[in-house]
Amino acid sequence: MDKIPDLVNEIREEIVKCCPKVITNGSKPFRVRWTNFGDNHLEVMIDCRLQCPPVGDGYFEAREGIMQAIAQAVRRKGAEFVPPTILRVEMRDAALPANTVLIQDV
Repeated sequence: MDKIPDLVNEIREEIVKCCPKVITNGSKPFRVRWTNFGDNHLEVMIDCRLQCPPVGDGYFEAREGIMQAIAQAVRRKGAEFVPPTILRVEMRDAALPANTVLIQDV
């Protein structure tokens, strides 16, 4: 559990480095936070906005890049996903109303 703050920072840094469509300049929320304890897991929330609308190849490539960045950071820190794993991705697009959330369980 002592490694969680480092993992959270690594995820944030990896997303910034590898995901140019994520808005990280402070104009929109960009958060990576340890949010909860589960029965057999810890929860880390990633809240970000993209520079592209939530349709088409550009959007799905950006989402894939975010998930790859998360997986890379987890591997780099020696953590692992324990089956069964649900990776819930919640994204808000800068072009949509503030209360619009796109959720996908992967």
